[in-house]
Amino acid sequence: MVSSGLGTEHKQPIDQELEIIWVAPSFVYFRGTSSPNHDRNKRFSMVVLHAVTPESETACHYFYRAVRDFAPGDEMTQILARNIYDIFQQDRAIFEKQQLRIGDGDLFDQPLVSFAGDIVQVCARRTIRDMLAAESTPNS
Repeated sequence: MVSSGLGTEHKQPIDQELEIIWVAPSFVYFRGTSSPNHDRNKRFSMVVLHAVTPESETACHYFYRAVRDFAPGDEMTQILARNIYDIFQQDRAIFEKQQLRIGDGDLFDQPLVSFAGDIVQVCARRTIRDMLAAESTPNS
C-alpha cells in the first residue's frame, strides 16, 4: 500500500510508526506514519478510527473511518476500500461463529485462549471486566 501510494514499486527502506489510542470500552484511533528512504521531510500518514456501540444484548453497530494525506484520487481509494472490505468479511465470519458458540453466555465467562501477540487484547478484556464490575458496585 505504501509502495502504491508513492506511485511506483518502491524498493527503498520505509520507516513506519504506529500510534494506537484506545478509549475504553469501544473507541480505537490508529495513526500510521511512513517516511520513505528514511526522509522525515517526505512523511505521510493514515488515520483510522474504529467505534463500536451496542444495539442490543447480542448486536452492535461498528463504525469505521479512514483518512490519508497521500496518493489522492480514486485509484488508491479503491485499493484501500477493497482491502478493508476483504478484512472485514474475514472478521465478520469469525464474529458470527463466535456469537453462535457463546450464544446467550457472557463473554467474560468464556475461557481465555491467547498467545503472546494477544497481550493487548487480554489487557483490554480485563480492563472492560473491571469497568463493568465498578459500574455494578453501589457507591458507599
